Amino acid sequence: MKPVKTIITCLILFMALLQGPLMYYYGSGFRVFFIMYPYMLAGIVLSLYLMFKLKKKESNTPFMVIGCIAAIVFGVATLFSEDVIEFFDWKLRRGTRDEIVSQVKQGTIVGGDLSEWYFPPISNSDNKIIIDKSSDTTVSVEFFINAGFLDHYSAFVYTNDPEKRKSIEGWISSAKRKGFAKLDTNWYRVNY
Repeated sequence: MKPVKTIITCLILFMALLQGPLMYYYGSGFRVFFIMYPYMLAGIVLSLYLMFKLKKKESNTPFMVIGCIAAIVFGVATLFSEDVIEFFDWKLRRGTRDEIVSQVKQGTIVGGDLSEWYFPPISNSDNKIIIDKSSDTTVSVEFFINAGFLDHYSAFVYTNDPEKRKSIEGWISSAKRKGFAKLDTNWYRVNY
């Protein structure tokens, strides 16, 4: 029984550490029903099974007890860590997004589907981006943070369109809606 409990402990620790990034990159839209709910259900079932088996103290090791507690704490904490992962996603992958915007400006990328595959997704909608190019110099590119389910979405937006910048900055200054922020020159975080 000891090897089974050790394996389950390692598995739920791994699942707890992976849960936050998995939720951030793949937990939006309709696929949440097929990916995240079964994933979280499996984690809960394995954790409960391990807690039940830990009642037999003679075959427990400190790793099993501490691992079970840590997995539960990490698992619950990652449910609330989306802002932290979003912050690091923005900071660490900014250069890649700048390169994509440069390619859009040059006309190398025309449609919303990126030809290059990014792992994890550079836009959390199967690497699809929204491009609005109204002239040779005016361009807007949206990289999804959360693609939403019906009508909601949030995104990192690059725009050098004065009208669009004015509109987004109006949302930021009005403070009527949460989730709008200026990240850098021509870069914004929007939440519609």
